Amino acid sequence: MNISSICFAIGVMLLAAAAGSLYISILDILAIRPVYDYVDDGVYTFVPAEFYPIQVKNNATGRQKRNHPTKTVYVVSYHAKGSYYKYKYHSGSVESTARRILEEGATVERRVLRVPKENVYITVGAHETAESHAAGEKKKYLVIAACSSIYLIAFAGFWLSS
Repeated sequence: MNISSICFAIGVMLLAAAAGSLYISILDILAIRPVYDYVDDGVYTFVPAEFYPIQVKNNATGRQKRNHPTKTVYVVSYHAKGSYYKYKYHSGSVESTARRILEEGATVERRVLRVPKENVYITVGAHETAESHAAGEKKKYLVIAACSSIYLIAFAGFWLSS
């Protein structure tokens, strides 16, 4: 095997990844709720109430993923003072970190954005608004789409020129 065939194989794999990323980012952009769907319920103070382990997909590669397809992470559940709102924070895979957060009892300020049509809510940083949240989500997916598109165009240009 020579170096050019290895580079071509890597390029084709990156081409598939770029195409997939572009497709998923477009779907995610289309799924962003419009700002007018949200009702701002204001900023609440959330207090840590409990922590518990959950199993999530292991993003490792190779043997580590085959031997351990899932991993344990600890979630700290926060409850808003004076309301039924909850906020969940994934503290990582070390139990002592979650335990320390609970023992310290440090509060967090979060803004609650409700979607009355679907009877759901999300919490965002206290400084965020519905507009800034939607704009941030859109920006994130547009950057992914732009990077994927640039790679696809560069690959097509390189392939057509050779």
